[in-house]
Amino acid sequence: SGDYSRKKKSLGVLAETFCKKHENSPRGTEVVIDLIAKDFGVERRRIYDVINIFEAVKLVVKKGKNTYTWMGTDHLPLMFALLQRDAICQYPNDAIRAQLVESQTEVEKEKATEQGTGLPKKRVTKSLSRLSQQFLQVFLVGNEIVSLADASDKIHRTVTTIKELASIG
Repeated sequence: SGDYSRKKKSLGVLAETFCKKHENSPRGTEVVIDLIAKDFGVERRRIYDVINIFEAVKLVVKKGKNTYTWMGTDHLPLMFALLQRDAICQYPNDAIRAQLVESQTEVEKEKATEQGTGLPKKRVTKSLSRLSQQFLQVFLVGNEIVSLADASDKIHRTVTTIKELASIG
């Protein structure tokens, strides 16, 4: 029926299926968008949506046209720690409220050590990968529930459209 097919093609289910398919793949395994789309029975665009989010946390990196490299999941704790450190610097009031840091002085220390994290620093970057990182960061400073409008305001001070954020989450 139509509902089952729609559920089967949701981004969450596709992402989970993709991860399960690659969980035992060695780091460096080639990921070809066309083959994954055919294997999953979905349009390439749906796989690109998943890949863009995976790029945000470095599960995959772009290799060439329609081709990515699987990086595995071993690095995720470090990746989220780096994203959180950057988030503390971007949203210090939220971080203080969530008791991730005690004061603005601690935030300044985080900013001093933030160099070399490998995360883009320009807030004007609008790639889906960077927007995904910023969206995650809103939650990594203690926000449990955030409307898309509030997340948009936090990320780009109302520059990002709700439509762009909805495409992420």
